[in-house]
Amino acid sequence: MKWVISGLVFGIILGYYGIFGVLLSFILSLFTKDDRVQGLVHVDLDMPEVSLDVKISKIKYHEKRTLEQQMDIVSYSRVMSSDDTHLKINLISILSAHVNHHNVDLLKNAIYDSNESVRILASTALQKLEDDLLLSIIEQKKLIDEKSSLKDVEAVEELYFSLADTYDLYLSSGLVEVDSRGFFLERMLDCYIKVIEVNPKNKRSYEQLIDTYIEQRETDKASKYLNLYKDHWDDLLVIKFWRAKILFIEKNFEEVKKLMKDIPENDLKKHKNLFLSKTWWDSDE
Repeated sequence: MKWVISGLVFGIILGYYGIFGVLLSFILSLFTKDDRVQGLVHVDLDMPEVSLDVKISKIKYHEKRTLEQQMDIVSYSRVMSSDDTHLKINLISILSAHVNHHNVDLLKNAIYDSNESVRILASTALQKLEDDLLLSIIEQKKLIDEKSSLKDVEAVEELYFSLADTYDLYLSSGLVEVDSRGFFLERMLDCYIKVIEVNPKNKRSYEQLIDTYIEQRETDKASKYLNLYKDHWDDLLVIKFWRAKILFIEKNFEEVKKLMKDIPENDLKKHKNLFLSKTWWDSDE
């Protein structure tokens, strides 16, 4: 609501640019929430071709995007597909404030926009997002070194997880070049391995390693950490599911069936997040 009120004030005072301010403010009120975005819409009379500049403070949130939030992506796509250069430029400012693959995809598409200003700003925004992530990685590594020298084990563990999350964000954002993905994936996995070196009983690090190696279809490494996991914890059902995934990737379907057939249906339903359906190992194909 405060965006709309601000826009109305601009409309009364500044004529054409103010009317545009009303439109932009209304759109921002739809796209953003006050507790996440603190911005200032102002008129830059020295640059009439970019009359409105949206300065967005750092956005931080880690919860999963809801369906309502995902609808913003549709609206953003419509703006980028339109002929309104002013809206595109201001939307680029918003997209450059937070890294995710949706924002990166929109900015990558904007590089091929018919308007030169949009192309340049989109390219600059992509570079900013990547630079911010790489700077964050450097800063987190320095913090890890500092905490390690102080023998602060708990802090070191959390910092390694935070660094791994940053690598994961970088990988999932679409900013990493294809030929560099392997390098940054290894750096992420190294973080979990370092946690185990600091604390051999950190359960989360084993889970992350097993899941990631299974996802990458590196079954030997997944099996290695699964065996280490079994030395510390007796989560038999979870271990069976992991083992079944590994066997399935290795196309050892008969062993998968043997492993899974004794699991009660209630347990399958209870742990449906592990396997959505058991039909893949029941199939004769």
